[in-house]
Amino acid sequence: MKFFKRIQALALAVIMTAMTMGTVPVFAVEISEPEDTIVVNCDESGIVPYASTTLVNQTFNMSYEHTGATRRYNYNSIWFDYVFTAQDGSKLTDGTILAIRLYDATTGQKVNEWQDSSGHAYVRAFNIDRTHSYYFQYCVAYGTPNLKIHMKIETYVP
Repeated sequence: MKFFKRIQALALAVIMTAMTMGTVPVFAVEISEPEDTIVVNCDESGIVPYASTTLVNQTFNMSYEHTGATRRYNYNSIWFDYVFTAQDGSKLTDGTILAIRLYDATTGQKVNEWQDSSGHAYVRAFNIDRTHSYYFQYCVAYGTPNLKIHMKIETYVP
C-alpha cells in the first residue's frame, strides 16, 4: 500500500512540474508609457462620473425610525451616500446599526435594505423603474436611537 502511495505522489509531482514549466516566464518585458496619456479624475469610489445630478441633499434628526418623502426619480438608477452620527454631530462608538430600506410606493413593496455600523455608506448605481415613486425608511436596528442623518441621492448619466 505504501508503495502505491509513493508512486502516486511521484506521478503527481512530475505532472505538477510539467504543468508549471509552460507558465513560468523566461524574462519580463517592461512596458513603456504611451506618448499620449489621458488623465481621468475619478470620484472617491473610483467611478468616473459622467454627469452627476444631485436629486436630494438633506440633513435631518431622527429618533428610532423615520420615513422620507415619496419621490419619483426620472432616471434608471440612483446612487446615494449617507452619513449618520449622534444628533450633536459626534461619531458613534457604541456599534449603532442603521438600516435603510427603499420602498416602491407604486407597488407597496420593499425593494432593498442596507445596514451599516460604520457611520457612512455609499451605494452605487441601484437600478429603479423611472415610472415608479419611491421612499426611504430609516430604522435604528441597534444602538443609539437619536441620530443625525445626512442623505445625498444622485444620478449619473452618460
